[in-house]
Amino acid sequence: MLSLLSAQELADICGGLWHPAPPSGNARGIKIDSRALDKGNIFVALKGARSDGHDFVSQLDATDIFAAIVEHAVANTEVAQLVVPDALIALQTLAQNCGLRTTATKLAITGSVGKTGTKEMLAHLLASAGQTHATRGNLNNHIGMPLTLVGTPQETDYLVVEMGMNHAGEIAALTEMMLPHIAAITCISDTHSAHFSNLSDIAEAKTEIFNGLSGAAVAILPRDDAFYGQLAGAARLAGARSILTFGYHEDSDFRVVSCHPTSSGLSLEVEIPDASEGRKILSFALGMNAVHWAISAACVLAMASAAGVDVEASAPHLTSFQDLPGRGLSIGLDVAGHHFTLIDDSYNASPSSMTAAITHLATQSGDIKSAILSDMLELGDGGHDAHIALVTPLMQAGISRLITVGEMMAEVGERLAPHIEVKSFQTADDVICQIISAPEQIIGNSTIMLVKGSHGSGAHLIATQLMAFGALPPSSISSSHEGVTPDAA
Repeated sequence: MLSLLSAQELADICGGLWHPAPPSGNARGIKIDSRALDKGNIFVALKGARSDGHDFVSQLDATDIFAAIVEHAVANTEVAQLVVPDALIALQTLAQNCGLRTTATKLAITGSVGKTGTKEMLAHLLASAGQTHATRGNLNNHIGMPLTLVGTPQETDYLVVEMGMNHAGEIAALTEMMLPHIAAITCISDTHSAHFSNLSDIAEAKTEIFNGLSGAAVAILPRDDAFYGQLAGAARLAGARSILTFGYHEDSDFRVVSCHPTSSGLSLEVEIPDASEGRKILSFALGMNAVHWAISAACVLAMASAAGVDVEASAPHLTSFQDLPGRGLSIGLDVAGHHFTLIDDSYNASPSSMTAAITHLATQSGDIKSAILSDMLELGDGGHDAHIALVTPLMQAGISRLITVGEMMAEVGERLAPHIEVKSFQTADDVICQIISAPEQIIGNSTIMLVKGSHGSGAHLIATQLMAFGALPPSSISSSHEGVTPDAA
């Protein structure tokens, strides 16, 4: 959509003036990282806690980029500069304008856990039905989401956006910028509970996504969730014209009937609405391994159906959708001559996602299992109890050793049975140093190892270090499972 705007239209939308003169032609993208600029891009000079984008404007190549959006003109550069009162507001205003211009069906996703995986799965499914543009990675905040909207190609059929938050009011601003036609909540849990008084307040903040509903105005809700009634009520009050539900609950519109692990992922049966038969069973395979992804698949089918996609024809494409890096991807490693499988679920963690990851580890049969777990952060007063609650699932997972990172995980290790070997470290850097100097002290004789923890406590750094020693071919990855039917995620 950006390529359709002239320089003068950009100035009018952003409320700025060109210095020294407007550039000719049209922009072909927008970035906030000067190192990642492509030809024809606009660079937005944002002021951050650690750096100021204005400091890099003079280093830009005027023959290569289209322009820079700045809050004050920068000297010693030939780059065309659009001077605006506030660069972030200019970006957000431009994003809102692009969102209004697109003819794509706009789908938004939020939730306490599972947002990114569900968003990626949905984009994968929709790509089989039309041109799809989606949030990259987890760029789901007040900066990342505008970048997604501005980057929407003109020919897009489906626009998929992830919305995240830490505080109340943040999702309201995002959804009112996008004005989605379909909005989904994956689940409600105590992620970021340090910023809220209780789970009900978290649920209320998540329902802000419905404030911007437009067009078809369909709300997609988790039927198993304890806060379903609150979510449904808020959706209706916000103007949702219809509500579709997903889950294991018998009243779910898209109901998971069965979920069985296989050597290549999951075999699923989901009951779906059918115009001629009323209800029918849809059987398909999902290339992801952990059973908690079955709920995400049901959510994806509900969203795709709301967008007018023939889900019966599109569901087979989920066979090729596999585990994501940092979110459950299994990787064969050879570290210091020892072969084992790493389950990389290290991107982030909450009590519910941590329990789900440990439950998945428990399904791995005939292996010597271990885990590296770092502290879960932003849990407020409930943080201690949330960590102690992991003792039981860890015992049930049949692990032989646990590496803990941080004070709260260390207490978890102290409460495990004596036959489980426990090593505790204060920081992720301490573990990394041990991996470099004596990796056998971390790995032991493990054949399968889970790494998980909050981003801020560094689990992802540990996983990255382990993978730096070299990955094995995919055929070396363990694939033995026990069939289970989980509680709803």
